[in-house]
Amino acid sequence: TRSGMFDREQLEQLLIPSFRPIQPLSMDSSSASSKAGAPLTNMEKRVGELWKALLDVDHVGPEDNFFQLGGGSVLAMRLVSMARREGLSMTVSGIFNTPTLRELVSTVRRKTDTADIEPFALLPGLDIADLRHQAALQCQVTESEIEDIYPCSFFQLHYATGYPEARSNPRVDPWHWQSQGAYSIPTLIDLDRFRDVWDMAVQRHPVLRTRLIHTPRGIFQAVIKVPKPVKWYRGNNLDEYLQNDQIDYMTFGQDLLRLGVVQSQASDERFFVFTAQHVIYDAFMRSMLFKEVEAAYFDDFPKAPLPKMNKFIKYITETDKDAATKFWTTYLEGSETKPLLNIVDTPGTLAVSERRMTTESAKLSDHSLSKVSLPTIIEVASALAVARTVQCSDVVFYSDRSGRNLPVDGIQDLIGPTTLFLPVRVHVDPKQKIHDLLRESQRVKSAMMPHEHIGFLELREMDHLKSMLRNSLNINITPKGIASSGKGWGLELISSHLTLCDDPFGINVNLHEDRIDWLIYFDERFISGEKVESLLEDIKLVFFQLASAREGVDVAGILGGVRETGTSDA
Repeated sequence: TRSGMFDREQLEQLLIPSFRPIQPLSMDSSSASSKAGAPLTNMEKRVGELWKALLDVDHVGPEDNFFQLGGGSVLAMRLVSMARREGLSMTVSGIFNTPTLRELVSTVRRKTDTADIEPFALLPGLDIADLRHQAALQCQVTESEIEDIYPCSFFQLHYATGYPEARSNPRVDPWHWQSQGAYSIPTLIDLDRFRDVWDMAVQRHPVLRTRLIHTPRGIFQAVIKVPKPVKWYRGNNLDEYLQNDQIDYMTFGQDLLRLGVVQSQASDERFFVFTAQHVIYDAFMRSMLFKEVEAAYFDDFPKAPLPKMNKFIKYITETDKDAATKFWTTYLEGSETKPLLNIVDTPGTLAVSERRMTTESAKLSDHSLSKVSLPTIIEVASALAVARTVQCSDVVFYSDRSGRNLPVDGIQDLIGPTTLFLPVRVHVDPKQKIHDLLRESQRVKSAMMPHEHIGFLELREMDHLKSMLRNSLNINITPKGIASSGKGWGLELISSHLTLCDDPFGINVNLHEDRIDWLIYFDERFISGEKVESLLEDIKLVFFQLASAREGVDVAGILGGVRETGTSDA
């Protein structure tokens, strides 16, 4: 509404069905229903066994709540994946909407095989023969080596083209977000076997053999059949290899993955260098890929059928967008934001600085908020700190999300990039109770799930939403375990590099078992280092106040506590 408040009645009509109230957690992970020995149906027993394995609990009863037993959004995705391997079909939104075992089982269905999509079937109305010819020319392969061609997601296109206002030419200008990770290889790892399993992974997953092509009809992704073994890059000086690799920008028609091994001349040290364009990977995908290759090194690759990237592309490009656009419009309507960043007319290449801090992790002290996730607390804390800094009633982030909540068969196991930015609005009403704000933020986050096929990058180009999204800020929260690729078999990350960031400001948060790593990156032309340091300190103070807030504390009380304890305004 124009007052800045959510039109709750209108938004409710667009939300997934309401959640039932959650009862406080018992100190014992076994619920009363478990102890009472309530009878389970056969399907409840099957799903309950998955819960026990995933949540590391001994007993599960029909009224037990997935989230009260320790579940969260990432574990919900893993549950869907485990169920799929058992021949059962469920969705992440279904878990959030029906969190007790008995309720969830009522939504579970036995999985039926879905037909594969034929190659080149996602190009209706286009001259496929001409596209194959252009792909073969740009990729310098024969037409018979073109396995498939299909459209890109909005997010994939963004990595090549950047924001429209940047007016970059992707055929000339370097693409943003080319990532490089260098890992030390333990002496016990057999290098030939190591290369072999990576070769098999490239053959196994089409996304690792995907390139982009630029045509008069647009930009497409082409899957290339590659020879065995895969091309490996080699070096004998790590610093020299990394420097050369960083300035070797990937572009149209080229491989978007480079695998390298550096064997030092001065010692017995060996290093693995994984370089990829963000067009073909995201953090979830990379974590799953490393774990799969690690398991294959010691045993073999999984035998289950592989989810296909083209099914994800089909869903996001062909699913009706009217309902999703209506949802996001209602959600954002009335937002009154103010800019945190300065306006820079011609920023050119960004000069990124960083400010970091590490804090202990935190849990909400009130068990009635057991369904509120740690990322939600972080987003609300960051929004309140920004709102205090610029004195506004709304903060809108574009938040990195996995994109794996969509009803696409096997999406939780897909080795492919599904991530996207979603708008996250936090309305700052000083009189609102903090617990109500946290519950509302969590509930709306769950309601977004059916509408994730339209993200921030697409929404920001819609005329009626531009004013609501113009002051949006980036936030990226990486869940536990996602940032530790390779540790299972002894690979140790010794350096990482990201080529050309196209956001002048962002809040990055990495979650670990016992700590949280916070980082704000920024270009000093847009915001001063002093102001960033003040903001980072305010975020920390608000975060811990939210985690410890008791029932009845309002937003004004939290912000007042920051003013008393925190640094002066920058």
